[in-house]
Amino acid sequence: MKDFTFIYVSKVWLTTMLTAPVLLGLYQGIMYAGGFVWWVFFGVLFGAALGAPSFLLLWLSTRWLINSTGLVRCKLYLSILIIPLAALAFFIGYGLIRYSVDTIYLTIPYILVAVAAIWFHKIKPVNT
Repeated sequence: MKDFTFIYVSKVWLTTMLTAPVLLGLYQGIMYAGGFVWWVFFGVLFGAALGAPSFLLLWLSTRWLINSTGLVRCKLYLSILIIPLAALAFFIGYGLIRYSVDTIYLTIPYILVAVAAIWFHKIKPVNT
């Protein structure tokens, strides 16, 4: 039996990991006159590596929510849950490097794209 929640979360996660770094790179390239390619490369590489715990937690949450709520409520709860999960990767990453309140804006593209991806991709109940 296919695990539809794993496929759904994989689509959401991949959409976020590939689209958000482009938005971040565009912003950095415009505001600081350059660095687009570096920000996209950095965002994809480290976002995917440091986002693995968030992926796992999102998948487990989706499996639980899809069986206990309806599809719309599930997506609503996931949209709320993705905010701390997306920020988790940055707190892990900046905990390893350095943490600064000035860098918190880096999470915004990931959160926005993740919420959009949650609503864009179709989800199927586990028992179908």
